[in-house]
Amino acid sequence: MSTNRRKFLRNITLGASALATGLPESRAQYAQKP
Repeated sequence: MSTNRRKFLRNITLGASALATGLPESRAQYAQKP
């Protein structure tokens, strides 16, 4: 259970860092989709 939680938190941090650093244009394209 603790391992799943740790993996989950790791995925959240990786996703957040990716959005914050590398993906402004991809995020904009995703926002433009209906």
